[in-house]
Amino acid sequence: FSLLAVDFNPDEVRRWRNDGHLVMYGDASDPAFVNDLPLQGVKWVVSAMPQHDLGVTHEDPRLALLGGLKQQHYSGGIAISTQHQHDQPLLEERGATLVLMPFHDAAERAVERVRAATPASTHTEVTNDTI
Repeated sequence: FSLLAVDFNPDEVRRWRNDGHLVMYGDASDPAFVNDLPLQGVKWVVSAMPQHDLGVTHEDPRLALLGGLKQQHYSGGIAISTQHQHDQPLLEERGATLVLMPFHDAAERAVERVRAATPASTHTEVTNDTI
């Protein structure tokens, strides 16, 4: 598969280009941003941008991206990351196909790896009843 990275930081765009990656500058809070994305044939849009503290007039850039993709009639999958589980319903309601929670996902993977590295005879299951 091919990958196009988009970043708001011009220094990061230069760094990624210098490393040979396909990258473009973009600001998801700009209503015209999605219009400039080459979406033809794209199967997934994956967004890992954080939700910054929002002011009175600033929209969550993740919601702006979802809205822009909807306006462009994008029909592929959309994966959006969040650090807060309570964001998931709204992101899904606005069109996210998959909501990634990096800290939660990493914790689950860490448990899997620790269990795989530990002999089965020493596993102890902890439940709400045992704590």
